[in-house]
Amino acid sequence: MWLAVAAGVSEAIPCWVCFEEVANEAVLLHCGHSGLCLRCADNLWRRRLACPICRQPISLVCKVGDGDVVEGKLVVSPQLPPEKDLVPPPSA
Repeated sequence: MWLAVAAGVSEAIPCWVCFEEVANEAVLLHCGHSGLCLRCADNLWRRRLACPICRQPISLVCKVGDGDVVEGKLVVSPQLPPEKDLVPPPSA
């Protein structure tokens, strides 16, 4: 769960999309925005929608905690869903 820490006080932050408490936080790549639950982030990526914060395309979704820090940088090994599970992009 993502926590905002200020002056020693912790507060759970809701998902930017569904406003539920974030149990499994995700990070959107390449923009790096977080604060979304893994379910919502995965849904955005599968539907090929943009980041709800900055509107950049989402190339990968990574679960927070599924990586290693090497020389101060997060290194992840994402597992992509099968191609058959992807939803075609919305028509314009």
